[in-house]
Amino acid sequence: QIVKVAVNSGIPSKPAVQLEDLCFSSSSPTSPQTMEKFDVNISEMSKSTIKVKTTPLVTAAIDKDKKEEDCTNYSSPDSPGLPPWQQLVSTDSKQSNLEDSEGVLSSPEENKSVAEKEQKSVKENKITFCVSPLSKEPDGNSDIYFHSTPIREHISQGIPEAHGCTPLSAIGRDVQKFSSRRGKNVDALRKVLLTTQIKNQFATINTQKKETSQIEGPSLNNSYGFKLSVQNLQEAKALHEVQYLTLLSIELHARTRRDLEADPEFDPICALFYCISSDTPLPETEKMEITGAIVIDKDRARSISSQGNREHAPLLARSGISGLEVTYATDERALFQEVVNIIKRYDPDILLGYEVQMHSWGYLLQRAAALDVDLCQMISRVPDDKKENRFASDLDEYGADTMSEINIVGRVVLNIWRIMRHEVALTNYTFENVSFHILHQRFPLFTSRVLSDWFDNKADIYRWKIVDYYISRVRGNIQLLEQVDLIGRTSEMARLFGIQFLHVLTRGSQYRVESMMLRIAKPMNYIAVTPSVQQRAQMRAPQCIPLIMEPESRFYSNAVLVLDFQSLYPSIVIAYNYCFSTCLGHIENLGKNDEFKFGCTSLRVSPDLLYQLRHDITISPSGIAFVKPSVRKGVLPRMLEEILKTRIMVKQSMKAYKLDKTITRMLDARQLGLKLIANVTFGYTAANFSGRMPCVEIADSIVHKARETLERAIKLVNDTKKWGARVVYGDTDSMFVLLKGATKEQSFKIGQEIAEAVTATNPKPVKLKFEKVYLPCILQTKKRYVGYMYETLDQKDPVFDAKGIETVRRDACPAVSKILERSIKLLFETRDISHIKQYVQNQCMKLLEGKASMQDFIFAKEYRGSSAYRPGACVPALEITRKMLAYDRRSEPRVGERVPYVIVYGMPGLPLIQLVRRPIDVLQDPNLRLNATYYITKQILPPLARILSLIGIDVFSWYNQLPRIQKVSTMSRTEQECRKGTISQYFTTLHCPVCDELTQHGICNKCRSQPQHVIVMLNQEIRELERKHEQITKVCKNCTSCFDRQIPCISLNCPVLFKVSRVSRELSKAPYLRQLLDQF
Repeated sequence: QIVKVAVNSGIPSKPAVQLEDLCFSSSSPTSPQTMEKFDVNISEMSKSTIKVKTTPLVTAAIDKDKKEEDCTNYSSPDSPGLPPWQQLVSTDSKQSNLEDSEGVLSSPEENKSVAEKEQKSVKENKITFCVSPLSKEPDGNSDIYFHSTPIREHISQGIPEAHGCTPLSAIGRDVQKFSSRRGKNVDALRKVLLTTQIKNQFATINTQKKETSQIEGPSLNNSYGFKLSVQNLQEAKALHEVQYLTLLSIELHARTRRDLEADPEFDPICALFYCISSDTPLPETEKMEITGAIVIDKDRARSISSQGNREHAPLLARSGISGLEVTYATDERALFQEVVNIIKRYDPDILLGYEVQMHSWGYLLQRAAALDVDLCQMISRVPDDKKENRFASDLDEYGADTMSEINIVGRVVLNIWRIMRHEVALTNYTFENVSFHILHQRFPLFTSRVLSDWFDNKADIYRWKIVDYYISRVRGNIQLLEQVDLIGRTSEMARLFGIQFLHVLTRGSQYRVESMMLRIAKPMNYIAVTPSVQQRAQMRAPQCIPLIMEPESRFYSNAVLVLDFQSLYPSIVIAYNYCFSTCLGHIENLGKNDEFKFGCTSLRVSPDLLYQLRHDITISPSGIAFVKPSVRKGVLPRMLEEILKTRIMVKQSMKAYKLDKTITRMLDARQLGLKLIANVTFGYTAANFSGRMPCVEIADSIVHKARETLERAIKLVNDTKKWGARVVYGDTDSMFVLLKGATKEQSFKIGQEIAEAVTATNPKPVKLKFEKVYLPCILQTKKRYVGYMYETLDQKDPVFDAKGIETVRRDACPAVSKILERSIKLLFETRDISHIKQYVQNQCMKLLEGKASMQDFIFAKEYRGSSAYRPGACVPALEITRKMLAYDRRSEPRVGERVPYVIVYGMPGLPLIQLVRRPIDVLQDPNLRLNATYYITKQILPPLARILSLIGIDVFSWYNQLPRIQKVSTMSRTEQECRKGTISQYFTTLHCPVCDELTQHGICNKCRSQPQHVIVMLNQEIRELERKHEQITKVCKNCTSCFDRQIPCISLNCPVLFKVSRVSRELSKAPYLRQLLDQF
């Protein structure tokens, strides 16, 4: 690095003076001899330019042309992430070095011994290491703290050279105090340069870049962390059969009472926005999509089109939104009539809204009922049916909890957010979050108070904002369904299962199985049994359970094969002809003329018939007799065989079109539907509590035979010596096989041999499939494991595959998943515990120092409804709901909705339930801080301990070694005059803002002796705070199109919201710094 000093200062250029003696030794960084050499060299600066040969330790001053960074206005709808100019944080070189290095898995004691050997070797080879200014002077009683990158010095040339990257083996207590104080993090050379007069005059202060506030997690699977790929299934529309379905999406705006949610009893509807879409041209037009609005304007006659009225056209025409058909109504009753006219004109088959119970269609029907208008019957295709046309939740409790309680005869009502719960796994299902992951677009969120103020404002800009806000939502509802191909896929499933469109989305698996089974049974002259509740209760209890082995919990550095039986339960049914129509009952009841208990009913098998079938009977392991397919092929085997054959055909088509990802994804959805219907057929026979036609004899036979099949496979693997394999875990239909010392090539070869050998010992279509190789992996407990997965032999980069642990669970905050996954990857890749320890401690220090983003620490648990909790239940989601209901009766979440919350610090002795807060409340109240102790000790470390304890690591000791740093932020006078709620607010900082040393006078005496240096540093700090605030607010302004001083967006799913809050709090100390400047 080259230090450029006295840029454009007018100093004439002279021969360069080399400062090779400026590399201070670690033992005496500020020795008198070094200072004398430095003064001599500095005196030469006024006569010549400087050419410096230095180590990476030397931090140079920045160029004059780099004093101000470019702030390019970057905005693209296709790039929902942060623009380049907003990414203010540079990567940590030390952390990257640690990530790229590889070590050996060892304990802390072994690391210490290794460190001693390395130190001895270093002394012998004369290697000079970069030593931190915090390092102690190496003596007999102190540790030597090495930088992550050692520097080997060529004696002949005298040039320091990067030697390599070594782990931080010897970690002392002092270095583990990750101090963020600016004065201690700079090297000695930079300190001296900053104290010189020529530096203050001709160079800009090189402010150290601060580390990011985000928790460092694993690398994202795509650019912005989307949960769903961008492929649109509508590209394969030509392959679809035209559905001839018309969709109508609406969202409405009601004038609310300030911060309260809209209430249909008090708040009138001011405007209604709609979007009509169809796969064929709409009536009276060639368009396939129409967007419009109905606006209430008491000063104009009803039903005036905006296209024919110049007075009203500019209010919405100047908004820049094209293709918007606007109709004006005099009052709400006229608005209801306009809605009826639109429905009669286009006759939509599907009515949809993002949340149709409290908003959209639900609010429209409730408001109409409050005005004594029966809108539900008016928009029905059978308006005379008063019983079925309903929208009250007490009349359809099941519908209110699964889709919606709105039932309009002849039309399907879809609640989009509930549908999306089954399409993509997210921590919350707000429109903004779902649109980001599926549509890859960011949408702002405004409060009802802001929207009401904008609508009442007559300015064009505010009208444009509210129109754009709602139009983007009604169009977004249609786009969400198109992106996941919900209409086409659901229509195909309805034809496959033989059930209605809505029942595919709302009914359970038994409904689908029975629909397909009855279509096969009726031509065979069978009638299904419908047992009563009493008959079902008298049925014998099941006696068999699947085989789930207790794994050998440990870290496996050798290859572990994963083999899985392909559709084991359906294959058992087909191979052994298990069915209602082929079962003869338990063998202890056979040979008698009397009836005996069979499932929910009774059965009688005559001895003469049994004698005739004596050679065509199979006995299951549970003692149940079945006839062979040669006598009678059962209904269930016939149905499952057709399903599996069809699925094989679909998978073959996927291979034929594997280059077309869109078609492959569509076919994959079809084969997945067939697989699910095949797998739940067993559940239909075993549902002994709420089943339609359970039969415990068939269910026990299937489970027991599958258990026997897996046990025989395990015995075969363990007994075959040539493989050298051992089964370490088995679960229902899969087994994990350990191969000690085998390479990846040998593992794939042995895996194929095992699969072929086990398949040969079972009747068709029972087949063992070799799935993947884990290298390495961790088996934690039953159904909880993680490893690096290889699915093919030519696969170079492994895939992180986890099941059951916190990286794939949604009951913890995102920080837990990020830290756990990154730690496991470090363990797999480096095998060095010191790397993991440093990473975990860094993330914990971010949280302890208040630098972590709150977005990574938000919990989101499902709300089950007030009636589902016992009285006095201490559930965070319920506690938040109680507080919300105490303020607004319409603010209760829907059943199944995820309620976000965080844990904050409180008074000593308070129970944890009283520390629960909404994230928006913490953002708005500077007195509240995240409870770092709770998050670290109760959320982050326990999952890590469950993994690392398998190799003898105590992660809680890492946390005990950390310093408990709590720096009090400097507040402006306006903040100090506010009500103080915590002890820390009664104290002000005692650190000098320039050198970070303790002082009682704002600026320490040492810095006061250098006024020019203080002015430069404080102005630089103020400018940096203002620049960060300006850059981050540009992102919000471009997204929300709001150029007000206060950004009204409150979307908790946007990371920029939390950055704005953090930067705004940092900017609050700018007035304090200006007060210090006034002293000079």
